[in-house]
Amino acid sequence: MGGKNLLDLLKLHRKINKILSQELAGSSKPALDWPTRKRIALGAGRGLLYLHEQCDPKIIHRDVKARNILLDDYCEVVVGDFGLAKLLDHRDSHVTTTVRDIVGHIAPEYLSTGQSSKKIDVFGFGIHLLELISGLRALEFGKAASEDIQIKQLSFETETARREEEEMRSKTQELKQEAEKSKAVAEELEKKEETRALPKAR
Repeated sequence: MGGKNLLDLLKLHRKINKILSQELAGSSKPALDWPTRKRIALGAGRGLLYLHEQCDPKIIHRDVKARNILLDDYCEVVVGDFGLAKLLDHRDSHVTTTVRDIVGHIAPEYLSTGQSSKKIDVFGFGIHLLELISGLRALEFGKAASEDIQIKQLSFETETARREEEEMRSKTQELKQEAEKSKAVAEELEKKEETRALPKAR
């Protein structure tokens, strides 16, 4: 069942009128507060737990992302869009399927083996949590991380250059002080030599 049809069906039972991805992306809307984000995270987690452990056969959603997290007026969660879902006997650990998903939400082992298990839903749930906490889309994580690394690298290089400059100044000052001491010692020795060279009074 497609996402739109499922959403229409759910509206008959509960007033589902929000999609999490829109709530996170809408800059004109008030930001979700932390208690609401926590409620959404727990609701999505309970939904996946029900699909994996309490359904018989168990259901592997295979498309867990913010766009498929539906909300009512109280931000209670309904996990939606089961268009890619697969049924799995509780005795089986996985089922091999064609890889179909959105880049940024694909579990690495699913991409390499095509094996669907509840682990790929857990991976998608983890990405969902990152989006929920950060407000960034999945594809923005790498960009943000790269920019953060560049900023930290620049800060590190700047701090390193500052310390090296301070060390150079300190060494220059030490050399200057040593030179002044050497000059003073040389002048003192020169005075002593001059004193020795003077004729002694008889």
